Amino acid sequence: MRVLAQVPGSVLWTSIEWPQAKARLQAFAAGQGIDPERLEFAPVIAPQAHLARLPAADLFPDCFPYSAGATAGQCVGQGVPLIALTGETYVSRIATAVLHAVGCDELAVSSIEDYERLAVRLGRSDAERIAWRARVRSSVGEARMFQPAAMATAVETACASLWHAFCNSARHDVLYDNPRAGEQRDLPPGRQALP
Repeated sequence: MRVLAQVPGSVLWTSIEWPQAKARLQAFAAGQGIDPERLEFAPVIAPQAHLARLPAADLFPDCFPYSAGATAGQCVGQGVPLIALTGETYVSRIATAVLHAVGCDELAVSSIEDYERLAVRLGRSDAERIAWRARVRSSVGEARMFQPAAMATAVETACASLWHAFCNSARHDVLYDNPRAGEQRDLPPGRQALP
């Protein structure tokens, strides 16, 4: 609500279906001096229609501490700049990882104060938002996470490397009940060392 208060004409576009939750959020906004009409409640729609409407957003402010996952990827994939507050846990770092994957690390910050400043700055600057949108769009074309074949190859290569390291390691026995490091043993049935 503090960002809405500092960015005249901005709206918060969210997807909340429960009437009680909508009413509570509207009441909270009103209590903060924000016109509840500035809260836009988007209905849940078919996935393709949802993807088609995402470019209408100027900016996607990630939530915290439970970061967006698929939604972050969808928004960035549609060219919408994402801002994220990076936390200490896996679930609070997902959007940061998406930003890193597209080379937009500057849109991930580490404090709530920096997050609010960034959101307000981008909310007030059409030119900066447009520049970020162009950068996100161009980065998506190069990012492996948006190239399924390249991503699959990278995952396969990583799995093969891990398997090779496991099968050819003198320490693979640490994964079994025998803790004696360095003990040479035959691989379990069905496993074979990779060249």
